[in-house]
Amino acid sequence: MSLARVRALAVIGVLALIALSTVVWAIIKDGQTSPHSETVACEGEIKVQTAIPPAASVKLRVFNATDVTGLAGTAKTQLMQAGFRNITTGNASEAVDATAQVRYGPAGVGAAYLVRAHVKNSTAEPDDTRKDATVDLILGNDYTTVNITPANEIKTELDRLGKVEYDGDAGC
Repeated sequence: MSLARVRALAVIGVLALIALSTVVWAIIKDGQTSPHSETVACEGEIKVQTAIPPAASVKLRVFNATDVTGLAGTAKTQLMQAGFRNITTGNASEAVDATAQVRYGPAGVGAAYLVRAHVKNSTAEPDDTRKDATVDLILGNDYTTVNITPANEIKTELDRLGKVEYDGDAGC
């Protein structure tokens, strides 16, 4: 065997040893517990819930941001007729520039989509600091009692809203 061939084999052997050592080191240092482990993008991250829950399980707060007395109560009655059961009402401290505004956190994304489907022309306002699935519905000056979507049109409204996604940063 020639000297050049021995050198080439020695270099290939050293490279193979380095590659093997790198693979072993990577396997040892790998922090995954399973191939499908959940990753946390940042400390304090809240899991985003995109599944649309039944209306009866949604925790909903309805706030009146208008000068119309009793508007939140009227909306509560209509939403209860639509299947929502856990509803509280009150007055908002500030006006909104929309028919209605739906505020929610990462844990309430699916519930917020359901509320938006029930309240025509409502806008979404993600709140990254909210830790629970509570959804706030703030009624604006353009809100009227005809803004509640009839039951037979909810699926169409959900389709119109599109894919359930969270536009915030889930607590990051």
